[in-house]
Amino acid sequence: MRLCLLIWLLPWTTYSLAQSPILLRNDFQKIPLQTNLTYTVDSVVNQSLMQIRRHFVGSRVPAGYPNFSDSPYTHWIRFQLQNVTNSVQTVSLITKGIDSLQTSLAIGDSIVQTLPLTGSHTSIYRRERLSPYLSNTFTLQPQFIYTVWIRIRNVHYRLAMAPFDLYEAQAGERFLFRQHFLYSLFIGGMALILLFSLALTLYFRSLLYLFYLGCIACALAIMLVYNDYTYLLTDELPLIVRNKNIFGILSSLVPVLYLLFVEQFLEIDPVANRRLMAISRIIIGLQFICLAIFIYLNLPLFDYRGLFYAFMGILSGITLFYVGRQLLQNFFLAKLFLAATIPVTISVILEIATNIHQIPVQDIHNLYYLSTLIELILLMWGIVYRLKRDNDERLVLKTELITIEVKAQGEERDRIADQLHNDVGSLMVASLQQVGLLRQLGGKPVPSDDWSRLLTLLNSVYDQIRDLSHQLANSSHEHNLVTQLVNKYKGIDMIDFYHEGMEQSLDPNVKIILFSVISELISNALKHAQCATINVQLVRHDDQLTILIEDNGIGFDVGLPGKEGHGLQTCAKRIRNTLKGSMLIDSKANRGTVIILKIRV
Repeated sequence: MRLCLLIWLLPWTTYSLAQSPILLRNDFQKIPLQTNLTYTVDSVVNQSLMQIRRHFVGSRVPAGYPNFSDSPYTHWIRFQLQNVTNSVQTVSLITKGIDSLQTSLAIGDSIVQTLPLTGSHTSIYRRERLSPYLSNTFTLQPQFIYTVWIRIRNVHYRLAMAPFDLYEAQAGERFLFRQHFLYSLFIGGMALILLFSLALTLYFRSLLYLFYLGCIACALAIMLVYNDYTYLLTDELPLIVRNKNIFGILSSLVPVLYLLFVEQFLEIDPVANRRLMAISRIIIGLQFICLAIFIYLNLPLFDYRGLFYAFMGILSGITLFYVGRQLLQNFFLAKLFLAATIPVTISVILEIATNIHQIPVQDIHNLYYLSTLIELILLMWGIVYRLKRDNDERLVLKTELITIEVKAQGEERDRIADQLHNDVGSLMVASLQQVGLLRQLGGKPVPSDDWSRLLTLLNSVYDQIRDLSHQLANSSHEHNLVTQLVNKYKGIDMIDFYHEGMEQSLDPNVKIILFSVISELISNALKHAQCATINVQLVRHDDQLTILIEDNGIGFDVGLPGKEGHGLQTCAKRIRNTLKGSMLIDSKANRGTVIILKIRV
């Protein structure tokens, strides 16, 4: 008797689960579909709506957006709508990330509308809207109760619907516009960072910038593929995209590229860490071998994600070990990297653990996009910081080398001066004494005029050696800058030198830097300006030295990017940073070039 009663009550119980319709009122803008939902699983595969309705025994969808974990089967979701206004309501059902979605509406036992099949496997050009989001728009007559049947399926990925919302038609358009705008910001920002990193890679040809470029490219590719931007290139998705293996490949590449980037970015010592680096290379090799085998056998990587999670976890652990050790040394770039990657790490953990929480997967993806953009901007700042730091260190090193060179030259000149004065001078004195003795003790008298002439010559030699030693010892650093320049470009008639007030000696360091900079600027004019004359003027007034280099060549537009070459930039940095001066460039196309240097001496 009890069994019969249960059987009799079962359809009424099932019916009551979906009895409460969702009411659409006049002020309706958005209704999240998180309650009053029932579903069934099509385990037979490809049953029609009529078959599903005939045998439908609904299970209530738990509170929250529908999440059916990793099920590859078709699911049917059922709920009811009632337009309680006195006018026709146009509504849009908006969701995302579903391979196949189709909506049907019924009144009583009659199906009144079946909307076209859509989904991520449907070209974006054949959807209701040109959007990564999936939408079904339909009209509801006043006071009628509609039963909505939604057929969904996802393969090789979680079957989770978020968002899964009903919008008033115009409110839905506004929502999609906002989402597209945010996606445009992300893509535009990532594209700019990508171009910046590409320029750094091509210019410096360093592994640091190459791995940074790879990190950006992977993050951008994941976003573009997941949001169906592949349809910009083709109407038919490649198999590697349809079976979701592209996500497995890109996701596996991310920890590899981040590890390699960290080794360069944090300046990890390869000798001190050779064992850890060897382990990481073995893990990377094994991961790529597994990827190649599974793809060759056309196996879905999603079904074997546990294996790749292990590889990715080990590589991420090694990366964190490097970061942690550099943090213990209070390394600024390690702090920056940690601050940049924490939000991304949180979003990745949430993505992996979607089966144990109710956070909508699309919200996690949006968090990932935002945190990735912020992360890469912070890392770009870190790269710029490294560039500036390395450049400052090079300038300091150059200054130290110049100082050492000047000191070494001075010490060498002092040594030569001492040798001339002490050794050669002593010999000359002894020679003079010997000649004097010969003059007194000689057997045959020597004419006095001859002896006097000899003594005069020897005295002259001694005086010259003494003067030379004094000049080397006391005035060795006072070589005239103008003389050096004139001697260097002697024989080049197109170069004219003019100087005023340059009699006073310059500091040796200043003189060496100025000689190098002026030589570089003259060489640039000779190589690139196609000029007939080059005028070089050096004018010193009190402690102000002004140097002008002017040519009548083809000139260039200093306002255009890239026109100020590396040589000019280096000269300007040396004048500004080392000599605390200024360098002004005045040039126009076909008007020649004037460069003015001003420093205090």
